[in-house]
Amino acid sequence: MVVCCPAARAADDTPLKKVVKAKVEEINNALIKEDFAKIVDLTYPKVTELIGGREKMISVLKSGVQGMRANKFEFRSAKVKEPSDPVEAGSDLYIVVPFLLEMKAPGGKLLQDTFVIGVSSDRGKTWTFVNGDLEIKIVKQVLPNLPEQLKLPKKQKPVFEKE
Repeated sequence: MVVCCPAARAADDTPLKKVVKAKVEEINNALIKEDFAKIVDLTYPKVTELIGGREKMISVLKSGVQGMRANKFEFRSAKVKEPSDPVEAGSDLYIVVPFLLEMKAPGGKLLQDTFVIGVSSDRGKTWTFVNGDLEIKIVKQVLPNLPEQLKLPKKQKPVFEKE
């Protein structure tokens, strides 16, 4: 494989990044609309397996959102930012997609800078995702081939804004 200049590489990644960004928007919209089946469809399969399968994961997501709502928290929006450059490891592509999550909270709102890690085993045609809020040892358990070159953002604490 011949590697050219970074500008040419970035131009090649533009369609791939658009696909990934759209998929992360899809998973975040599913979260806001409580379409838990869609979330599971876009989740990296090993995560679903570790939780106990599709139905168990849907149940966990549903009860988590119900618990949040009981405490007067609610997902409002998610603004997806520019994905990182993809990194190849073995037959997989990995990419980091940051986003700003906004939640309604008692007396105001919470803003959380967070991210997901996208994984594609078919050269970027389809993608599944792992939540970036997981502890790094769990991420490495789920994604044992996660390339060192993929720079994961530092976890940020939520910021509360009074309304």
